[in-house]
Amino acid sequence: MYLAGMLLLLLGPHAILLSVTGHLYPSPFVSGILQTMSLGFVLTSLLYAVLSFHLRGWEECLSVLYWGIQRYDVWILISMLAVQLYNALCYVWNGA
Repeated sequence: MYLAGMLLLLLGPHAILLSVTGHLYPSPFVSGILQTMSLGFVLTSLLYAVLSFHLRGWEECLSVLYWGIQRYDVWILISMLAVQLYNALCYVWNGA
């Protein structure tokens, strides 16, 4: 379902995730490929955990997600700041 949704957003002449010119590169999809893959990995992992009865409800799913964010919160913040710094430097040095 996730893959089908992504394909629907990519295929077609006026697809949302294509660039203004209609090409795949550079486009919002390519810019967010890491986040898209991470979301797919997390959803697949949660689905497996629920179907194999390791997690028995929404509360346990949310607690697992909360635990992961709580454990890696510093690294998440550092990576977000590093990406913003990189983009700011590229904008200043390359002129856009």
